[in-house]
Amino acid sequence: IYLGSIYRKLRNYEKAKYHLQEGINLYNKHLPENYSGIARATLYLGSVYQGLTYFDQAESSFKQALSVYQSKLPQNY
Repeated sequence: IYLGSIYRKLRNYEKAKYHLQEGINLYNKHLPENYSGIARATLYLGSVYQGLTYFDQAESSFKQALSVYQSKLPQNY
């Protein structure tokens, strides 16, 4: 995840996408599905997709991250 984030900041989107996807796969394998780190990584992946002009994938990633973040908040927050 961290390496993917660095590549994202450097705008090396292909490498960022690879490392973020690998990190998300590991998180999904070993951590609960509503773990906030998965949401953060998915948000980063969305910004990578946005940088690659894959807007449908970006929107999907952003919505997935939002869903996890919302599940962590109180209902009327």
